[in-house]
Amino acid sequence: MSQRILVYSAQLEAIGGIESHVVEFCLRMTRAGHRVTLLCSRSRLGARTRSRLSDAGVSLRLNESPWFTASPSRKWLWTLVALARLALHRFDAVYTNGQGLNAVTVQKCFRSRARVVHHHHTACDEKDIALWPPSYKAAMQRADALVVCADFIRARMRARMKSAHTTSASARCIAALYDGGQSAMSFSSHAVWW
Repeated sequence: MSQRILVYSAQLEAIGGIESHVVEFCLRMTRAGHRVTLLCSRSRLGARTRSRLSDAGVSLRLNESPWFTASPSRKWLWTLVALARLALHRFDAVYTNGQGLNAVTVQKCFRSRARVVHHHHTACDEKDIALWPPSYKAAMQRADALVVCADFIRARMRARMKSAHTTSASARCIAALYDGGQSAMSFSSHAVWW
């Protein structure tokens, strides 16, 4: 069954690990028959990457404006306007990346209307945790699913979140969060729980 998925990334550089992950994730989800919208508060994706995504059917909502990307408050303002435009759309799932106010805002906008999955990309060590604003920690605790990139990070995250009810699902693919595992994609390198 086709799902409508909003993918949010706080920023996308021309190339990088998160960028590769987000682009590949969007492409795999569209190949699996899902309708994907990519929302990014600061995008530096190259023309070739943007073309690959749009040719695959990904709807792009990218902030590429030098003025709106010049400060965190301007990015947040751009994100609010983009969310207002998306508010009339129905999404079955919202997949967020990033640690700032924007990811929290996106989750708040859709939490009661869609399944929320958050992907935490960093180490979850003491230095990382010290940078988390209270709203980010609360957003991770309220997400329907939390994805991390390695089993050792999953153990750290479980300890930090102090969640008594977490189920390891590292062998399952992220698509199972959206369609009960009917999708043919596999992200077995990610540790997932909900």
